[in-house]
Amino acid sequence: EAMGGLRYTTGDPSLPPSRAGISIGDSLAATHACLGAMMALHQVHLTGRGQVIDASIFESVLNMMENVVTDYDAGGNIRERTGSFLPKIAPSNVYPTKEAPNASFSLALPTNVELLTVAELWKFMMPAQKFASTCILS
Repeated sequence: EAMGGLRYTTGDPSLPPSRAGISIGDSLAATHACLGAMMALHQVHLTGRGQVIDASIFESVLNMMENVVTDYDAGGNIRERTGSFLPKIAPSNVYPTKEAPNASFSLALPTNVELLTVAELWKFMMPAQKFASTCILS
């Protein structure tokens, strides 16, 4: 998980890198290994020959790191820890609401935003809560 970059990007920006809270690397590697096994079985049915399956935690975690590698390769940008939100994606965080202290909204895609309009979302927000300046809706 650390070699794949997950721990560097996980946690509060004012603290050292942390674990994700679950063994996500093991689960990702197992998922990739299962997918490889399914593809190898399919190859057996097509050709009579199987395949070698090679899945690692490092590669599986790196595979899930979104555009971290391309951001660095194309622009030299290093993804830093941002706590519970993704910069430039809003609303996508845990927000205090009138009925619950921690309501999670993740409407990062325009189609999701269309499903729950800003006015509908605003009904649930605390009066003082404002979206980040990076809100895609502005």
